[in-house]
Amino acid sequence: MPLKEDIGKAYLNYYTHAPETGEASIRSQFRRRFELVYIRSRFGYPSPSCNILARFLGFLLYHREGGSTFVKWRPGGRLLDVGCGAGGYLQSMRSLGWEVEGVEFDSVAVEAARVAGLNVRCGSLEEQAYPSSSFDVIMMQHVIEHVPDPVATLAECARILRPGGEVVLFTPNSASLTHRVFKECWRGLEPPRHLHIFSASSARRALKMAGFEEVAIRPQAASSAISESILLRRSSNESLRRPRMGRLLREFVRVAAFLEGCLAKFNPSLADCLAAVAIKR
Repeated sequence: MPLKEDIGKAYLNYYTHAPETGEASIRSQFRRRFELVYIRSRFGYPSPSCNILARFLGFLLYHREGGSTFVKWRPGGRLLDVGCGAGGYLQSMRSLGWEVEGVEFDSVAVEAARVAGLNVRCGSLEEQAYPSSSFDVIMMQHVIEHVPDPVATLAECARILRPGGEVVLFTPNSASLTHRVFKECWRGLEPPRHLHIFSASSARRALKMAGFEEVAIRPQAASSAISESILLRRSSNESLRRPRMGRLLREFVRVAAFLEGCLAKFNPSLADCLAAVAIKR
């Protein structure tokens, strides 16, 4: 495991922290607009009137993107996104009426989020010393595998959650079929950034050790894990910035992801990622 004082070097060019610009930003805004229409009706948010077509488009886009990062509406709710990057998710939740804050250790991403008008702190979650019972929801999207002490981080989540609050986390699944097929080339390993890789059972155990009693875990499909694993096996270049896949390979990935999703219905442990929701009582 890298030393704590050295791990930042692995993130100097981390691709997920770049703010959206240009054409990608336009596509994202279009997708998010219709996605939020569906989310408002699906999760009980106050919603302006909209037609059936808009809701249907939102449904398609939400599920195509593997949506499930959204939570049920809580009037006056406070949400904390740990590892928020440049703040795209925070912007979506703020538009839905949440009071949002973020934590991110990448100073470049923090600055981009602040330019967008978001309240984002720099550093680890534990360093922020939030008051107890501060938040209703804590979101951790592919963060827990990056922290040196996952149980300590989850225990801090439990401390700053209000009673009835929930932590929602997403992480690669070490027991996945793709990991078994690609072995050391599996995208979910991502050394040296990923310090801990979880299965459903070890994720549940970590949450229980952190003080959460009610834990639900479900599989999450991730076509990107398949495509990146293929590129890792084909390329000697360890950079995440690889040439784009050809059309035939893209179609193969779509089919493989669909089959993986079908298999996960019968055996959830085969999915590339897992989602865990833990409630503080």
